[in-house]
Amino acid sequence: MLDTVRPFLPAIGCTILCVIAIAGNLIGGAMTGAAPPWIGNGDIAFYSSLPMCFALVGVFQSKLQQENRELRKKFEELVSRQSAKDRAA
Repeated sequence: MLDTVRPFLPAIGCTILCVIAIAGNLIGGAMTGAAPPWIGNGDIAFYSSLPMCFALVGVFQSKLQQENRELRKKFEELVSRQSAKDRAA
């Protein structure tokens, strides 16, 4: 279970930090009576798209880990076949 979630932990942490930043930006702007933070400010767009970068890296890392497991399994099979041939000879 942890192996499937591990590549996405940075995305989860980034999402939590971005939600905190967006909420602080919105609440702080509302409490001070300043102009709404979504007008002329790219912070919300930046914070909204940032976790997606980490999620995409997690997807590719997950695929690479799966391929690595498959290659290790095939390698172990080849080594065991070779050692069986060496013992028979």
